[in-house]
Amino acid sequence: MLKHGVVIASAALIGTPVIAQQADDRVEVIRLEDAWRQARIDRDLPFLDRFYSENMRIHWLDGSVLSRSEAIARFRDGDSKTDFIRHGPLNVTISGDIAVVTGIDHVGGSISGEYGEMRVRFTDVLEKRDGRWQLLVHQATRTQDRV
Repeated sequence: MLKHGVVIASAALIGTPVIAQQADDRVEVIRLEDAWRQARIDRDLPFLDRFYSENMRIHWLDGSVLSRSEAIARFRDGDSKTDFIRHGPLNVTISGDIAVVTGIDHVGGSISGEYGEMRVRFTDVLEKRDGRWQLLVHQATRTQDRV
């Protein structure tokens, strides 16, 4: 009986650092999600440059896919102006160096001078590279929810 207790206690202690790291990573991913929303409102190009991985893709509402440089250019050139982004609860799943974040955002702003508000269901995939999280993929689909 004692032998089984030692094995179980050892397994619990070995798993503790992994669970603590996942909790730390979850907090960091949520912080970055919030910072990314603010960076789009503020047109914080240095943040976008750091946060977007080199091979990042944004799957846009109309079905188009934006590369990293195209996504940054929309903010730099003023084509995209975000007035606000409010998110509901975020669902964060972390597996090793990959984080998947899902949720619903209420977004207001303009693209090419046309203002609108909508709710979008999104999925973000982040990768931890060289000790920091970066966005790999963002996909958003407009929901039928009323604003």
